[in-house]
Amino acid sequence: MPQTAQFKKSYPYLAGILLGLLSAAILLGAFITYIRGNQQEQADWLFNQFNTVVKDFYSALIPLNALGLTTCDAENLRAMEIAQFNAVYPRQLMFYIEDEGVCSTGSGMLDEPVRRPPPDIISPATGAQIWVNRKIILDLTGKLFTAIILKLGNYTAMVDPGTIALPDGSPFDWQILYREPGASGQTIHVHGTQGLYRQDSASTNFSYGSFFYHESCDTERTYVCLVQITSTTNIAREYANVFALFSLLSLALGSMGGRFVHSWQGRQLHMAARVLNGFRNDAYYWLFQPIFDMEQNRIIGCEVLSRFSDDYGDAMPDDYLPAIREAGLTADFTRLMFGKILPDLDSQKDLPDGFRVSINIFPADIISGAINDIIRMDAIRQSRFALTLEITEEEYLDEIGGQDSLDKIREAGLSISIDDFGTGYSNLNQLKKLHCSFLKIDRSYIAELEHEPIKSSLIPHIVRMAEQLKLWAIAEGVETFEQMVILVGLGIRYGQGNLFGHPMTAQALVDHIEALVIGNSNNAVLPEN
Repeated sequence: MPQTAQFKKSYPYLAGILLGLLSAAILLGAFITYIRGNQQEQADWLFNQFNTVVKDFYSALIPLNALGLTTCDAENLRAMEIAQFNAVYPRQLMFYIEDEGVCSTGSGMLDEPVRRPPPDIISPATGAQIWVNRKIILDLTGKLFTAIILKLGNYTAMVDPGTIALPDGSPFDWQILYREPGASGQTIHVHGTQGLYRQDSASTNFSYGSFFYHESCDTERTYVCLVQITSTTNIAREYANVFALFSLLSLALGSMGGRFVHSWQGRQLHMAARVLNGFRNDAYYWLFQPIFDMEQNRIIGCEVLSRFSDDYGDAMPDDYLPAIREAGLTADFTRLMFGKILPDLDSQKDLPDGFRVSINIFPADIISGAINDIIRMDAIRQSRFALTLEITEEEYLDEIGGQDSLDKIREAGLSISIDDFGTGYSNLNQLKKLHCSFLKIDRSYIAELEHEPIKSSLIPHIVRMAEQLKLWAIAEGVETFEQMVILVGLGIRYGQGNLFGHPMTAQALVDHIEALVIGNSNNAVLPEN
C-alpha cells in the first residue's frame, strides 16, 4: 500500500486522538474555571462574613461608648450584658479605664486590671484597635481561649476566630491575613494555616509546587485577604469522580470523532463507486420545487432538483455531483434526468401545457457539445412543457464551443437561465453573449434582505441589469413573507424558496397547486423573450 494511502487510512485514528485530547483540554479548562470560581466564591463569602462580624462589633460598642460611663459599676455591667445579648458574634465585652480592662461580661469586676500590649492592627477607617490570636479567659473557669479582640473607645469585644473560618470540607489549605493599605502592604496572620501567603509570587493564581494558588483581598472595607492553595494530589483525590467522568467523556468524544471521520472518509472513497452503481440501481431521483408568481399569487413552474439514495444512505448533491463530473458521466446523468422527469410530469394531467420546468445542466456539456445530442431526445422535443436549462455562471461559457451550443439550445425552443447569479463571473457583456431569458438571484442576497447589509443592496442593480437586457429575474431562497414583500417592492415578480413550497414529488406538486386558493384557475406562464 502506498505511503499516502496508509497515511489516509490513519486519519480516523489521528482524528479520534486529536478530538479526545482537545475535549480533555476543554473539559480541564472548564474544570479549572470552576475551581477558580469556587475559590473566589469562598473568598467573597469570607469577606462578607468578616464585614458582618465587624458591623456586629460596632453595633455593640458604639452605643456603649455613647453612654459616657467612666466607671465599672452595676449600670455599666448591665449595659454590657444587654449589648452582648443583642449582638450575634461577641463572646465577651470588657470595659477599659485608660489602658486597663477593669470589668467584663464574663468575669464581672476583675481582681487585677488587664493591660493589653500594643494592637496588631489599627483600622484606618475608624481607628479601632485590633488584636489577633490572643489568649484570654472568658469566664470564671479560668480556661484560656484564642480570640480576636476589637477595641473601640473604652470597650472591647472578643470573637472566636472560627467565626470567620471557611466551612469544613474545603479541599484547599487556607490562610486569612490582614494586609495594611498603602505602599508597604505589611501583612498580619489572622487565622488558618500560617505561611501560605507568597508575597513574592509572580502570579496570584499559580506557583510552583502547587496546582492552585489563589489570593483575593477585600481592599475597600476590611483589608482582609484570603489565600487558598492545594496540590494536584488533593485535587485528584477530592474530585476523583469528576476526573473519571472527564476521562470517559474524552474517550467517547474521541471515539465519535474517529467514527465520524471514518464514515466521511468511507463516503468519499466509495462515492465514485456509488455514483456508477447509482445508474444501475436507480439511486437517482428528482423532486420539484415551485416557482411562484409573487404578484398574482400562483405557481407558474418548478425547478427540478436531483437527489441520491442507495443502500449506504443518502448523499448530498455537493458530494455526488462532483463525482459525476470527475467520472465523465455528466451527459449520461442529464439524459437519465430528462428520461425520468418529463414522463413523470407529463403523467400529471392537471399540469397545464406551457408549465415552466427549469432543469440544471452541467456547463461542461455545453462546452463539449454533448448538450446538442441531449436536446434531440424525443422526451424533450415532444414535451408539452416550457423547458428552461439552468447553468451556473462560468468564466468559459463565452468560448466558441459554448456559444455554438447555446445557439442550438435556443433554436430547439428551450430557454436559458443563469443560476446562482451574483456568485460567479457574469457581467453585462457576458450576459448579452449568452442570450439568456432568466436570471436567478443567488439565495445569499435574499437571506440578508431584512438586515439591509451591503450585499443585499446590490439587488436593485441586478434588477436594473435584468430590465436593461429584458430578462426575467427570479429570487432564490425566499423564506419569509417579509422577504417577498421587499422583493416585490424592488420589482422582482418571481420567487422560489421554502415560503412557496419545499422540494416535492410530481403528484405532491399538483396537490400543492390545487390546495392554493387563487382567483384564477389557469396557471400563468412565464413570458418568453
